[in-house]
Amino acid sequence: MPPLLLFAVLVVPTEPVPPSEPPTEAATPASDGPAVCRPACREGYVCDAGTCVSACNPPCADSEVCTARASCEARPRSPAVAPPVASIMISGDEGKADRRGISIAWGAEFDYTRVLIRALYLGDPEDLGAKPDEYLAHGSLIGFGQALVVDYGFTDRVFLGARFGLGGILNSDNSTGTRMRITFGPSLTGFVTKNFYLGTDFLFEYLSFDDITPKFGGQVFDGATAHREGEIDGKALLGFSWALKVGGTVPIGEKFALVPELRLHGNAIYFEKDGVDVLVEDEDSFGETDPAIDVYTPGIGIFFGFRRFF
Repeated sequence: MPPLLLFAVLVVPTEPVPPSEPPTEAATPASDGPAVCRPACREGYVCDAGTCVSACNPPCADSEVCTARASCEARPRSPAVAPPVASIMISGDEGKADRRGISIAWGAEFDYTRVLIRALYLGDPEDLGAKPDEYLAHGSLIGFGQALVVDYGFTDRVFLGARFGLGGILNSDNSTGTRMRITFGPSLTGFVTKNFYLGTDFLFEYLSFDDITPKFGGQVFDGATAHREGEIDGKALLGFSWALKVGGTVPIGEKFALVPELRLHGNAIYFEKDGVDVLVEDEDSFGETDPAIDVYTPGIGIFFGFRRFF
């Protein structure tokens, strides 16, 4: 072999011949079978071209359900669910249902008081046919004023606070000065139910009145036909009084209420009785008592106002 040809055979690379693939069988086309519903249809439905449709024909009404027997039956009712019960706040800040904390009540007060004075007749008892011993004169005080109560609820039932009252004496003669009643002191209230309460007040009292028409007991004068007139004066009475109260609250919101209250009150003691005496007179003469020995002021009052819970 010539050298040039041998060089070409040894140096020039030749492309490898790919191995021949073995003959394969021709692919068979997939058969067109019916579509299958997956997952399977539930009771009352059948598979139609891959879709679950109702087994009932015609379809059932909205109030009916199709059964496995391809018949329509009434749809069973679901059990009634009880509505949720609204919870009532027993404590906490929301709603202040327990009413604990500060509250303020303010309103008007009408008061009727009987003034009973035990005194000695000054002068000659025979002038007016008076008996020479102690006797009792009594009259009425009609008062109207306002009151303010500030208290604190330690629980939703027990309140402790202070009461302040200021009012005038409507049937008193104010020509010689203003006649009034001023009270202030501690107040205790206990709620028996949510809106009904009982309580008591122990108050310092200032009371002043003038020219109150008196009445006298039968033991004062001899002679039932004698016509006796006079007046009761009380320049200044200072002392302590008490009151029993029965009332309620009528809610008009979460924090407001109307407050009607009935009060029974009386004096505990008067340590100052300035200018308290009785003037007795008839057509021809008159007489006066010594300063009062004892003074009693039982009464009844009606308070009506508003209460604010904080």
